[in-house]
Amino acid sequence: MPPDAAQSGPITPVPRLPNGSAVVEELIDDLFPFIDDGTEDMQHLIARVPLLLEVQRAYVGRLSADGKRFTVTSASTGDWPDLLGYTQSVSRLPAFVRGSLKSGVQGYIEDAATFPFTPQQRKMLCYSGIGATVFTPIPTAGGVAGALVLDQLATQRPWDTWTLDSCKMLAEAIGARFALARNGDHLAVEDVPAGREATRLNVLANIAHLLEHPTDTEATTAAFVALLEGLPWVGAVRAIGPDGTSHVIRDALAHESILIRKIGSKSIVGIPLMYDGQKFGGLEVMLQERMTDLDEQFWRSVKTFAGGAYAGAVRRGRPRDETLTDGLTGLGNYRAIHESLAEAVHASKSSGRPVSAWFVDIDGLDAINRTHGFASGDDAVSYVGNTLGLTVSTRGMVGRVGAGLFLAFFPQMDTEETSVQARMTVERIVKNAPNHLPPLTLTVGAAVYPDQATGYDDLVRSARLALYVAKGRGVNTVEVSRVKDDAWMRDARAAFVRISTEQLMPAALTPIRK
Repeated sequence: MPPDAAQSGPITPVPRLPNGSAVVEELIDDLFPFIDDGTEDMQHLIARVPLLLEVQRAYVGRLSADGKRFTVTSASTGDWPDLLGYTQSVSRLPAFVRGSLKSGVQGYIEDAATFPFTPQQRKMLCYSGIGATVFTPIPTAGGVAGALVLDQLATQRPWDTWTLDSCKMLAEAIGARFALARNGDHLAVEDVPAGREATRLNVLANIAHLLEHPTDTEATTAAFVALLEGLPWVGAVRAIGPDGTSHVIRDALAHESILIRKIGSKSIVGIPLMYDGQKFGGLEVMLQERMTDLDEQFWRSVKTFAGGAYAGAVRRGRPRDETLTDGLTGLGNYRAIHESLAEAVHASKSSGRPVSAWFVDIDGLDAINRTHGFASGDDAVSYVGNTLGLTVSTRGMVGRVGAGLFLAFFPQMDTEETSVQARMTVERIVKNAPNHLPPLTLTVGAAVYPDQATGYDDLVRSARLALYVAKGRGVNTVEVSRVKDDAWMRDARAAFVRISTEQLMPAALTPIRK
C-alpha cells in the first residue's frame, strides 16, 4: 500500500448536506440569474473566506475535463507562496484527495505532521508548510468539478462542525455557478505549447521584480507596456489614467476586477491598477487570438502584481502621510485605518475599556454607477465619507476600505451605545443627503471588543459578519455582532455565503461600447 493511502486516523469523511436542504436550495436559487462563471469575482469571495472561517488560506481548484489535472483558479493571499494558477497532475495528489474527488465526500486532516504524505507530496506548493486542511469537493450535475480547500498553516487544528458545514454550503453554491458557466463544469483541456507557459512566468517574474524594486511611475508604466507587448498573442497595450476615456478601464476600476470584452474573434482585457482601495488607472490590452482559461489566470496574476508594483512606485514619489490617505474622500485608506484599529485594540487590552468597530456600506453603489454615472457614484462616496469623518472625528477614526465601504472605530464605546449611535448616524447621513445625489441607503455591521471579540482580527471578523447579517435584513439596517449566540452565528454564516455569491458575480464578458 502506498504510504499516503490510509483512510483512517486523521482523515474523517463527513456526510454531505442532504439534497433537500432548504439552505442549499436557497443558495442555488440565488445563483440562477448569473450565466457567467465570473472567475475574477470568485477571487474576491475566496479572499474573504480565511477571515470569516478563521483559517489562514483558502483556494478553489478545478478539474480539467479529462480529470487529469487540478488547477487553482481562485486563491487567498498572505505571507506564503501564491497558489493562483498552480497546477498539478491528479495522479500525484494524495490518495485521500483522489478518493474525495472520485466519491464527492468531504475529508479533512487535523494534524498534517503525522499524516502519511510522501516526501514528494510534502514538497508540493499546496502542501508545504500546512498544519491542517479541509478538502471539500465541488459538486455539479456532471459530477465533481473541483474542490474548495481550507488550510491551517504550520499548526494542527481540530475542525468543528460549523466550519465543515460552511465549506459544504460554499462548495454547493460554487458548483451551481460552475454549472451555469459559459465554459461548462470543468476547465478546458488546452494544448498549450510549453514555451507559452514559460513566457507567462517570465513576464510575471519581471513584474514581481518591479514590486520588490519600485522605480518612478513613468518608468513602471513603460515597463508594464513593454513586457506585455512582448507577448506573441498581444497586439497592443495602452496605459490609461484614472480619468481616461477608456470605457473598459473605467468599468474595470468600478468592478475592481479584470474586464474582458469581445470584438469579433478578438478580445480586449482591461486590467485595473489599484491597491488598498487606491485606483491609479489601468492597462488596456488587445489580444490577437481567443483567450483560454490559462490566459485568464495569467491576467488575474498580472493585475495582482502590477497593482502592488504601481502602488510602490506611487509611494516612492509621495510623502509618507499621502500613502495613508484615500484620494477621493481624504480619509485614511485601508492600511491607515487597520493600523490605527490594531493600535486601539492593543491599548484597550491595557486599559480594559471597550473599542467599537463599524463597517458602513453604501447599498447598491454599482447600480448608482450604472444608472446615474460614475461621477454620481463618486459624489455619493465623497458625501458619505465626509459626513462620517465629521461624525467620527471627536471620538474615533474612519477610513475607506472599499468602493463604498468604510471602517470606523470608537474607543470607549460599549455595545449599547454602539447600537444607538450607529442608528443615529445612518439616519443623519440618509436624511441630509444633497438633492443632486440619487437616494442613498446604508448598512452597518458593528462589533465591540472585548464583548464580541478576543483581539483585533476577531473584532474585524465579527463586524464583517454583522454586516452580512444586516445586508440580509434590508436597507438602512444596523446589526451589532452576537458571536456568542449560536443561532446568530448560523444566520451570519448563511448570510455570508448567500450575499457574497449573489453580489460578487457580475458578467465577465459584456458587449463592447460604441
